[in-house]
Amino acid sequence: MKKRLIIMIIALLIVFGGIFGFLMMRGIMMKKYFASFEQPPVVISSAKVNAKTWQPTLDAVGDLSAVNGVAISSEVSGIVKKIYFDSGQLVEKGDLLVELRDEVDTAELQHNEATLKLAQQDYQRHLNLAKQNAVALAALDSTRAALDQAQATLTKTKALLEQKHIRAPFSGKLGIRKINVGQYIAPSAEIVSLQSLNPLYINFSLPEDKFKHLYLGQPIDLKIPAYQNEKFTGKVTAINSNVSTATHNILIQGTVENANNRLYPGMFATLHVILPEQKDVLTIPQTAVNYSLYGNSVYVINQDGNDAKGKPILKAHRVYVTLGETEGNDVIVSEGLKAGQEIITSGQLKLEDNSRVEVNNSIQLKNREKK
Repeated sequence: MKKRLIIMIIALLIVFGGIFGFLMMRGIMMKKYFASFEQPPVVISSAKVNAKTWQPTLDAVGDLSAVNGVAISSEVSGIVKKIYFDSGQLVEKGDLLVELRDEVDTAELQHNEATLKLAQQDYQRHLNLAKQNAVALAALDSTRAALDQAQATLTKTKALLEQKHIRAPFSGKLGIRKINVGQYIAPSAEIVSLQSLNPLYINFSLPEDKFKHLYLGQPIDLKIPAYQNEKFTGKVTAINSNVSTATHNILIQGTVENANNRLYPGMFATLHVILPEQKDVLTIPQTAVNYSLYGNSVYVINQDGNDAKGKPILKAHRVYVTLGETEGNDVIVSEGLKAGQEIITSGQLKLEDNSRVEVNNSIQLKNREKK
């Protein structure tokens, strides 16, 4: 009995010793493995920090307007006798557009012309008699006054008659006509819209802190939704004399050439006011920046020796940067980087500081076009 107990105790010691020995050996091997374990490199794409000439702009939106634009109307009432234009027609300054019935005015003109002729003859007779002292000076003065009155009446009649002939006040493009032959129109009733098309104004606003960058003659680039792939150019021609106290924006007016009449007043435009070029400015893709409330940062790739095969070991190091203006997919870096440094542009979400990386630039991100 005692012998069996001893054998059982020895067997238990061997079993438990083996178990504890296995566990101890496994712990030692795991510590050895993790001591030499290194995460596989994260595949990322990269780009160089470039030093280039930067073309800064002030971006805004605005509306085109005509240098001259009016709704043509009549100064007097009357019946439309004849219309001399078609909707959408180009006209020159002084072109006859509409004629109102003027028979009564024409007859009155003839009457006043006859009255003037008689007054001229009467005055001439009295003038000849006055030279011979055969008539009183008061009678001569009376005939002179009658002549002046007849002349003034005739001039007034001609002006009234001319008001029945409505002409274009300037060259431009007509809109859609709003009257018909035989229609009675009252004074100020709109006949047709007339807009001068070349050049056009572009009106836009900028924050007051941009005022120091503005000057007359400053170039402007415009894009119009109707011509998405084209760029139009103009220049600043007027800056408002005050800043809005409600918005703290200042109104600016530019002038755009429109020789082909492709642009119309009222069109919406996105525009860029061109500022002086800046040389040797450091820029990086915006995709390389990690934006955070604690500061904006990028990952810089540094070589940390070579592996057993002689291949460079690349590691990512977080660097905090100070950013400036943006253009398309690029952003200015004013502090934190140097020209020529290699930075990570994609794959940052998998990284921590000092993570090992592998560069794969076979797939490049497309730059966003400047709008």
